[in-house]
Amino acid sequence: MNPQDADPISKEPSEPAAGPASRAVPPDGSPLAAAELIDDIDAYQKRIEREWESAKNIYQSRISEIMDEFLKKGSEAPTNGHSTGRKPPAPSQESLENMVSRVANELRNMDSRARTNAVAPERLQLPAPANRHPVWKRFLMLGLSTAVAIAAVLSWRMPEWTPLPYARTGGIAAANGKLYVADWLRKTLYVHAIKRGAPISAVEALPVGLVAGFQPTGDALWTVDGLTHEILRHTMTPDHVVTDRFPAPDPKPAGLVLDRDDLWVAGLESRTLYRLRADDPTDIRDRFEFPAANVTAMQMQSKRLWMLDGKARELTVFRIQKPLKALATFDLDPFLRGSTPTGLSLRGSTAWIVTENPSAIVRVPLSKIKKSKSSEF
Repeated sequence: MNPQDADPISKEPSEPAAGPASRAVPPDGSPLAAAELIDDIDAYQKRIEREWESAKNIYQSRISEIMDEFLKKGSEAPTNGHSTGRKPPAPSQESLENMVSRVANELRNMDSRARTNAVAPERLQLPAPANRHPVWKRFLMLGLSTAVAIAAVLSWRMPEWTPLPYARTGGIAAANGKLYVADWLRKTLYVHAIKRGAPISAVEALPVGLVAGFQPTGDALWTVDGLTHEILRHTMTPDHVVTDRFPAPDPKPAGLVLDRDDLWVAGLESRTLYRLRADDPTDIRDRFEFPAANVTAMQMQSKRLWMLDGKARELTVFRIQKPLKALATFDLDPFLRGSTPTGLSLRGSTAWIVTENPSAIVRVPLSKIKKSKSSEF
């Protein structure tokens, strides 16, 4: 047997030639019969399909092993021989990067093998199969699908968690393309960029005795002072000078939401949600009784009131009616790593939560919060 008669895919000279290359031109030089050529093409296609399925199974098994190992590490937390009773922390950024790097290497290796093992039809003197993707392109498409699946798993397991360099957080607001976090002890407003790591872009003054709620707008910053029981309007300059003071409708005001022409404030003493006129907060437009709760922050979205109870670490959604009707209550513990939530801001489909002990910014899709309990609304 001549070396060129060996199987061009397996490249093992001891195996009889099964592909059409050895019979592409008959000994007498006459062309192959149509039926024989079709049989050869069909055999070639079947061989490629078998090799693809075998390689794909190996590839998928290897990626599954990497994912299982990564998720197993994420579920194991060192306890030093003692059970803490807390849920383990999410995998670190370093372990995530290692896992992604390993998957990327597998993709490159499989792509390289596919390019090496795939035999071009012209080398076998066969026409290119119609409507068929080369093997390396199939690996690329499978790799992209796997990457999407990995991203989905990670986003479900790992809400973004950003530690903060200051400890006493008193609320958070997403506005003007930025994240504002109040430090109630230092009377400071930290401005963070909305990107990975939430870097601090500015540190501004916050002249409030005890911030119990705040919301920046395009031209003003509104706050609730828990010490003076006032609603304050500030400039948006870095010093945030107070321009107007209005008496709060309750001796213990908490939370603040500016919704178009309405300004909403909760009264902890009267257990009443007050709807005030935004241009004149002394004008009470309406009152809504709500159940006993430690109101830490509030947000309004789609005509629903989202109320954060920092002590219970729960988020309750209310329908605006008299009295307020609780539609669902969601447990925030799966996202907080044992910390205490001190502020909430909703923007689109994302919830921004700021915490203490430890202090951090947590970004969680609302879809995941809604799955933290079976309640629906």
